[in-house]
Amino acid sequence: MKRIYFVGAPTEAKGILEFDTLAGFFPKTSFNWFCYKATAEITSTYRKINFIVGLNDLEIRDKIKSMDLLISCSKFEGFCLPIAEALLLNKPVISFDLDEIKSVFKNNIEYVESHNLEQFRKKIGEYISNQTYDIDIKKAHEFIVEQFFPEKIKQRFLDVILK
Repeated sequence: MKRIYFVGAPTEAKGILEFDTLAGFFPKTSFNWFCYKATAEITSTYRKINFIVGLNDLEIRDKIKSMDLLISCSKFEGFCLPIAEALLLNKPVISFDLDEIKSVFKNNIEYVESHNLEQFRKKIGEYISNQTYDIDIKKAHEFIVEQFFPEKIKQRFLDVILK
C-alpha cells in the first residue's frame, strides 16, 4: 500500500478538500495529513484522510520517513516547508504549479496545472501503478541542501554583505 502525505494546517487554503477528493480515487492508498491539531468537525468531514495529530516535529519526521509521496494541492503557498522537508528526506513531490512553489523549487519536483484535479489524479496514478516519477530524487535532494542548508545560507548572506 502506498502512503501519500501532506503536512500543514487542515484548511481549505492548504487544499484539504482537494486532498480528500484525490484520496477517494485511490481507496487502497493511505492519504495521511500531519497537523498539530484537527477538530472533530474536520476529521468527520474529511473521512478519506488519515489525520496524524499530536506529534512533535521529530516524531513527524520519523513518520514521514515511512511515507512514499508528498502531494501539495495547496491553493496558496509561500515557501511550503513540507516540500523542502520531503526533498531532504529523498521523497518525491507532486504539487500544483503555483508561481511561488515553482520559483523556490524550480524543476526539482513534479508539477500539475493548478486546480486541475484530473491531471493530479493521473500523476498520482502513474506514480502508484508504475513508480513513474520524472525527477531525479538525488539531484532534488542536493538542490535543497545547496540552497537552504543553514551554513550555505549564512555564507551567501556574508558574501552579499562583505562585497
